[in-house]
Amino acid sequence: MEMPKHPNRNLNMIYRKMMVMAVLTSLAVAFARGKGTDCPECVSWVNIGISESPEGRKVDVKPTYPADLFKSSLADIPLYQPGFRVTGTISVWGSDYVGSRLGDYWREGFHKYQPEATVENKLVNVLAAIPSITLGIGDMGLGRGASWAELFFFERVHNYPPQDILFAADGWDASLAVFVNSDNPISQLTIQQLDGIFGAQRTGAYVGTQWHPELARGPEKNIRTWGQLGLTGHWKDQPIRLHGSVINAFFMRNFERLVFGGEGASWNENFQQHESCYTADGKAFYRQDQVSCAVLRDPYAIGLAYRQFGDRPGLKLLRIAASENGPYVANNIQNVHNQSYPLPTFHHLYINRKPGQPIEPKVKEYVKFILSREGQEAITRHGKYLPLTADRVRAELAKLE
Repeated sequence: MEMPKHPNRNLNMIYRKMMVMAVLTSLAVAFARGKGTDCPECVSWVNIGISESPEGRKVDVKPTYPADLFKSSLADIPLYQPGFRVTGTISVWGSDYVGSRLGDYWREGFHKYQPEATVENKLVNVLAAIPSITLGIGDMGLGRGASWAELFFFERVHNYPPQDILFAADGWDASLAVFVNSDNPISQLTIQQLDGIFGAQRTGAYVGTQWHPELARGPEKNIRTWGQLGLTGHWKDQPIRLHGSVINAFFMRNFERLVFGGEGASWNENFQQHESCYTADGKAFYRQDQVSCAVLRDPYAIGLAYRQFGDRPGLKLLRIAASENGPYVANNIQNVHNQSYPLPTFHHLYINRKPGQPIEPKVKEYVKFILSREGQEAITRHGKYLPLTADRVRAELAKLE
């Protein structure tokens, strides 16, 4: 661009300064928009989980880590020891991710010890888990943590909660992660700070199906600017812009439990929810990809999604601490497995068990196998989830008594 000339040298100097300021302003705008990062626009939000195949939706799980990665820690988990001769059928309902080979690995391994047992896998979708044991068509239901509505349904029918047993930790790629633009100087946060950022004033929250008013907090704990987290300079007064999936997604409910203390709590009034959509060219634009793109283009944004969506060029995963005393723990596969990373996600096995009554012997034996070394080795062979630690296995086995 050619600068206009003026016989007065002072005016020429003013013009030059104006041009420099214009360039710097343009650079600042580019910085604030993520250096030109372009995100596709959503045009429709039709359920992209619906398959056009006559056979319906099919899940193909690919391993996300070497099968022998946890070999030494698995050695501390006892081998399966049959305690009862099982005959008849064990009906298992729930997650189609478990249905993508893991259920078959368990069935085949169990058959070697219990050849007269028949394990019938009805692993069509996680939403079938609680209804199957509620209505008596399944012996156990597998999947993510049950929602308030699912637990309420079971308790309304049976007047007691289902038996809840953990069988795996969520995979490393699918662990909860908080991330920012790589230009942002912040590197770590506490759980309390996450509550201040993502949460809002609340009168309580649900733990299971029970309302807990002691989980209330006031607006004075809200964190809405980067300066409240200790950043200075041009960061100080900038608002924190939040992005994540729609809050009814199961991992968002898990975040509520871990950070707000329970479900149904209030979120930051400026939290931007994202849902999967189709773009103008007919391509699917998944909600967590939208979160990544939004944070990549905005240095003042913060994102909440699975780790794989925050571990990308131009983004930075934050270390998280359970308290201000630390330690601040990185989201890596070992820390997720040993549960030192304070945002754990587990997968659950639900059984209809009356309080004070023993678990049906055939069901107990199959759960024991899943929690055995062979059952946990099958999880590493499958490669989506992480096996439990030996200490966690002992805690879950104790629930069977």
